[in-house]
Amino acid sequence: MPRPLRIIYPGVPHHIVHRGCKQQQVFFCEKDYEYYIDLLSTYLTIFEVEIWTYCLMPNHVHLILVPNDETSLSKAIGLAHKKYSFYLNKKIDWKGTIWEGRFKSYGMDEYHTYHALKYVERNPVAARMVENCENYKWSSASAHVINKKNKLIRKMNPYWESSEQWKEYISSPGAKELEYFFEKHEKTGRFLGIHKKAK
Repeated sequence: MPRPLRIIYPGVPHHIVHRGCKQQQVFFCEKDYEYYIDLLSTYLTIFEVEIWTYCLMPNHVHLILVPNDETSLSKAIGLAHKKYSFYLNKKIDWKGTIWEGRFKSYGMDEYHTYHALKYVERNPVAARMVENCENYKWSSASAHVINKKNKLIRKMNPYWESSEQWKEYISSPGAKELEYFFEKHEKTGRFLGIHKKAK
């Protein structure tokens, strides 16, 4: 069976999720996270893809990206993840892919984007890795809450008004049913929210 065609909406936020194969770790030390961030920064710049939020967990990544055309997102993430896979295979003497198939992606309307931004940055808190989102080193939360310099976040997302406002927003848990829905919806690849037609 042919795999479903990835639908990309230029100028629209997309939630990207890529998990480790069989839920295995993809980041083992600080150098791994740093190398991945360097790769992502490079390819997002080359293909002109804007990043609003991200969180790198030990066995998966969450990104909210805005592509400038129908192909830029697939090229940027495809190349970054392929190169990272080569790096990790060589480092720990693995063979084969480190990722679970293709990365998952879906476009979102404004309502779901707003809640997805919180969902992504609260991942480490939900996993009980940290008490406060901004204390997790490998996400965009510290850039949004304490204005910490960040290689990936070069400008704030349109929903950000101030550090205080953002801290208050992401400090409270999101609706459980919405978080569950995000997890289920990532498998579909369909637009989330008010229907939008691909160009």
